[in-house]
Amino acid sequence: MAPHSELRELLRMALRDSPPVREVGRLVEITRLIVEAYLRKRRASVSEVCTRTGLGLPDLSWDCIGDIFSMITQNRFHRLERFVEKLSPGLDEIPDRNLSIAYRAFVLRVADVHLARSFAQADPFGAHISRNIKDCVRGTKIFCLRRDYRGIALVSNVIDPLDHLPAFPRDWLERTLHSRCRPNDSTMVILNHVAAALNEQNDYRRSIPLIDLIQIVKSLQRHTAHAGTPPEEPSISFDHMTEDDLATLRLIVSEAIKEKIISLYYGKRGMEPEHVRSLLIMMGLIIDDWFEFREERSTFYEYAGRTTWYKTRTKEEYEEFWREKVEYLAKIARKTILEYLEGEL
Repeated sequence: MAPHSELRELLRMALRDSPPVREVGRLVEITRLIVEAYLRKRRASVSEVCTRTGLGLPDLSWDCIGDIFSMITQNRFHRLERFVEKLSPGLDEIPDRNLSIAYRAFVLRVADVHLARSFAQADPFGAHISRNIKDCVRGTKIFCLRRDYRGIALVSNVIDPLDHLPAFPRDWLERTLHSRCRPNDSTMVILNHVAAALNEQNDYRRSIPLIDLIQIVKSLQRHTAHAGTPPEEPSISFDHMTEDDLATLRLIVSEAIKEKIISLYYGKRGMEPEHVRSLLIMMGLIIDDWFEFREERSTFYEYAGRTTWYKTRTKEEYEEFWREKVEYLAKIARKTILEYLEGEL
């Protein structure tokens, strides 16, 4: 973090009509370091986003502060202006330490919003589970939501949470829930089983990171679903669309997926060119089946078998390295289609 007095001067410079590049660059770097230090403490949730999107921690840090330094009109940093306007006392009167605390809180609020948005985009199913869990927790007294070094955690609200003890083992909780939960159990029923598992023991903390519980619930649903079926997605109907409309939409979706593959996996992740080509071909085949009204294959892996690179590869390699990427890109493609059909593009 910058010295308190330096932060004040950098903010003043950034809010000028023609912000000096050097000072703005310094403020950007300070802001990025604040976010990166914060993300390093949120290991579980940040690791999940990085794994699913292929972003490294520095890239994610840059993305998180993008909204702060975006200039919408007149080459002005509007988010920074609103932050300074809400300071009480104002920028010239607020004590240095209080300014630093306020700025850090402002930056981390923006980062949290971006992180939640990134997680929702990378894993819509996980985001849906997260919302269900939060809604249930708010309507019950057995848990409370608390933010700590793990991110958001569910903490026992009816008995001592034993915060001084080691973390409750995730694998233990997962095995317990698999043995106690039945197919189609509601989120509230699952939470009751979680509470029982945590509260009936005295050796570990009576809390669980939200991100861990999301993954456990996903594993429960995968366990009870038919093996090998693709993730459930919103239905898509092209009824009443003309051939010209379909061609336009197909181009929009194809370009969106191509841009995502090139910018994310090739540009930021450094994926090998032949792997990029295989990913482009595979997604092209999936999109072709959608728009040419062919029957969709039962698993995304079957599309992988139709690409040159994959013909000599095993399903285990696909599961380990490619499945998450393909499912992520397919979700983006479907979301683009649905937004177009709803008139949002």
